[in-house]
Amino acid sequence: MLCGCKFGIIDHANYYLVNYFMKVILLTDVPKIGRKFEIKDVADGYAMNALLPKGLAKLATPDAVAKIEAEKKQHDAEVSLQSELVAKTLKGLDGKVITITEKVNDQGHLFHGLHEADIAAAIKKDAQVEIEHTMVKLDAPIKEAGDHQITLQNEGTKATITLRIEA
Repeated sequence: MLCGCKFGIIDHANYYLVNYFMKVILLTDVPKIGRKFEIKDVADGYAMNALLPKGLAKLATPDAVAKIEAEKKQHDAEVSLQSELVAKTLKGLDGKVITITEKVNDQGHLFHGLHEADIAAAIKKDAQVEIEHTMVKLDAPIKEAGDHQITLQNEGTKATITLRIEA
């Protein structure tokens, strides 16, 4: 059934068969849509009202696609260089002893547990090496004085340090 309106003639029988999508390049990770640098088909209303005004995406024109491919190659090179530096840093830390002085009670228990961020700060202070707290792998916070084996891990590279907690 054809109908005339201010937008022109619309075929209501086939209205939902027409695709109203546009190609966009994601500039950041967007939940439920995709990751940075991906080219995605999204509903035109979502692109025009949410993605484009917020700067989360831009239209996938041929020039923009060529530019984003170059940026992606540069980004991948930076990420691989960063991971190599982290691997070298972790190898340098392997086997080191990091000492922390904390307050303990009579039984040798700490007044507060040591978490990943505390251990990363201790490594930075003692070994002058800055690592992300997400690299420190603990099953539970450390609550006792003494020596503890701590695993540092990042993308397949592992290192083990000894954390010595003194009173």
